[in-house]
This record gives sequence, structure tokens and C-alpha cells, in this order.
Amino acid sequence: MNVELPDGTIIEDIPEGTTRAQLAAKLKANGMHVPDEWMQGAQPESGGVGGDTGKLGLGEAALSIGSGTLGSAVGGIAGLIGAALPGEPGQGARVAQRVQQAMTYEPRTESGRNVTQAVSYPFVKLGELADYAGGKVSEGTGSPLLGTAANVAVNMAPALIGGAARPYVNKGVAASAAELKRNAIKNDTIQRAQAEGLVTYPDGLVGQGLMKAGGIRNVEQKASIQNAEKAADIGRREAGLGPDQPMSTANFAKAREDMSGPYKEVAAMSPNAAAALETLRQARYDAQKWHRFYRRSEDPRAEKRADRFDAIATQQERLIDSIAQGSKNPNLLQQLREARTNIAKNMDVERATNAATGEFDPQVIGRMYEANPNRFSGGLETIGRFANTNPKMTQPPIRTGTPKDPSGGIPMARGAASSMSLWKMLQPGVPHPGLGIRIADVATRNPYALGVAPALGLRPPEE
Repeated sequence: MNVELPDGTIIEDIPEGTTRAQLAAKLKANGMHVPDEWMQGAQPESGGVGGDTGKLGLGEAALSIGSGTLGSAVGGIAGLIGAALPGEPGQGARVAQRVQQAMTYEPRTESGRNVTQAVSYPFVKLGELADYAGGKVSEGTGSPLLGTAANVAVNMAPALIGGAARPYVNKGVAASAAELKRNAIKNDTIQRAQAEGLVTYPDGLVGQGLMKAGGIRNVEQKASIQNAEKAADIGRREAGLGPDQPMSTANFAKAREDMSGPYKEVAAMSPNAAAALETLRQARYDAQKWHRFYRRSEDPRAEKRADRFDAIATQQERLIDSIAQGSKNPNLLQQLREARTNIAKNMDVERATNAATGEFDPQVIGRMYEANPNRFSGGLETIGRFANTNPKMTQPPIRTGTPKDPSGGIPMARGAASSMSLWKMLQPGVPHPGLGIRIADVATRNPYALGVAPALGLRPPEE
């Protein structure tokens, strides 16, 4: 890399990572003078020449762009005045260019020049087009004033187009932000579900096209099969089972036994505590039995009996809590509450699992969540919310069957399309209004063009 000193001396072929202190020592060893001001702010052991000039280069680029914007405004006014005064053809354009160049800061570091060159490239090309158009208009009409006006008009074109488009862009962004606010809960559900590997209907033209090509029903069936596996994984985790452990009645009971350590500690404190624990266990068993029967029969009498045993279990929980408060273990009450939460999750997952097949039904969790959302958290809350949002994509495999090819289609092509429509890259994303506003702001503004706008009495749109 090359480094330019304040006096204009250029030092070539400096290795990357060289610090100012190292460079100064090398220059002094070769008998060269190193200006004191060049060393101001340099760190003796850090601050590579490339790193320092790199940071300085960004600042210089910003200063160059900013001063160029102001220079364009003043230059545009000066150019119109110069074109109106007596003089040689092209006088207005030359005046505008000289004023702008005089007011524009020129970067002094290589990094600053590189950054400025990269950022300014589109504006430089626009300026070249403006000069060409202005010259042609001046030659064709014989009027330097019209030529200068054409030059300014070309430079202003992006600002005029952007200014006209900006209200519509802002209107669209505002509408998107309002929609995002209205759908905040739904979007949060999608984000949670995607984090767990659950899939929903594809988004965008490509995703929608693939879904139609593969058949919407096929996509729903494949999504249900995929979601059933992911939901079962979540269920095992929340129930305290191993990743590959079958979701059987015996395994659920074994997991609850492992979680019940704090209850056993309370039961050992007194006969009353032991009796309360036994009553609690029986009430839980009876409630679970009636909940299962209600799931199969939807008999309201079964639901009432399940609720009655749930109430008995809650009463015994309170009794056990009061006994735990007298324990010498200060953490016992908190441990009881954590165990109670884990056991409740275990029982909810078991309630949503077919005892005969071991298949987990996300929609059962969805109905339970809808009835009492406050008692759910973590992965089961995600399943409950997602199942209620996407009922056709959370059906248990026993009800979905095997995806079939729509009549008249090519089986392999249909199958491939329906599978591809569920790819992660085609899943709906949650929009970010802040990013949209920033993109809209950049897309409808041209710093140089807005700089010359005051020459014709124009102003940037109000924020």
C-alpha cells in the first residue's frame, strides 16, 4: 500500500498492518524527516497505517460527499448566473464546475480516495451525461443558458423522480408497518415455529407457484407429516423423554417419577404430607383418564369429571406447598413449583399422544392452549399457537394419509414441486419496517441531485 505524508511525499509499498510508529522509525532510520503532526494520535503499538487511514478514509469520503452536495447547490446557482452573463459559450457550465470543485473536499489518503471514488461513481457518470446533454442543447439552440439548464435538469432527474416516488414509497412502508403491528402475534408465532423447524405455506411467487404445481392438498399433507415429527420431538423434550424414546404410557409415568423428587421429600416430613401426596397422585391419574376419554368421545360429562379431579389435585398441591414451607430446605418450595410445571407438561403431552400408536397430535395441544393459554409456556406454547394458526398443516399422520398426485399430473414432477415448496428459503419471513424505511429513503434520494435542486427553488421532501 502507499502512504501520503502531509507535505505531499508518497511512500510506496508499505506492508499491510504497519503501524505509524513502525513507519516513522523506518523513515527516520533512512534519514527522512517525519512531520510531528503526522504522528499525532498514533498509538505506539497499534493503529496500523492501513487501519488508521481506513477509518480516516470513511470520514474523508463522508466529508467529500457532504461538501460536494453543498458545492453542487452553490455551483448550480453560480452556473445559471454565469450562463446569463456575457462571455464565451459554455461559460455557465465551467463556472458551475469550478465552484463545485472549489467547495468539494478532496480526500488526502488513498483509502479516502478509494471509498469516495466507489461511492461517487454513479454520480460521476450522471455528471458526464449531464455535461453531454448540456453541450448538445447549447449547440443545438445556440443558448448557453438553456445548455446549463439542461445540465442541471439531468443532475436533478433522480431527485425529481425520487421526490415524486417517495410519497408512494412511504405510503407503502407505512401500510406495511401498520400491517406488521396488526399481525404482531401471528408473526411471533411464525418466528417461534420456524425456530423449532415447523413449516407452513410457502411465501413469494416461486413458493406459491411450486405449491400450486404440486397441489395444495399434497403440500398440506407433506407439511403435516414433517410437522408431526418436529412437534413430537418438542413433545418428548417438554415431557422429559429422551430424543428417540417412544411416547408410551410407561415412559411418561417413568419420567414423572423422576421429576417427583421434591414431592417425595415433602411426603417424608409427616404422615399428613404422605397422605396428601397419595391423594394428589390418584387425582392426577383419574383426571388424566377422564381427559383421555373426553378426547375420544367428546362427552361433556367426561370433561366435567376430569375437571373435578383436576380441582382435587390443585387442592392437594396447595396443602403440600404449605407443608413444604416448614421444611429446613429453603429451596424446597421453589423446587416443588418447578417439578409441578414439568409434571404438568408431561401430562399434557401424554394427553395429546395416542396411547395405542404413540403418535403425538399437535391439534390437541392447540385446543388445550385455546382453552387456557396462560398455563402454557416454552415448546408447548409454540405448538399450541402454531396448531391453531395452521390446522391443515398440523394434522397427525393417522389422519393425513399418504400424499397423492393430483389427476392429470406427472407424479414425479408433482411430488418434487410439493416438496420444494416447503424448503426453508421459501418459508414466509417477518418484514422489518425499519429496514424498509431506510431502503426507501436511499432509493428516493440522490445527494448530488438534491444538492442542485435549490438552484431551481426545489427542496427535499419534508421528513
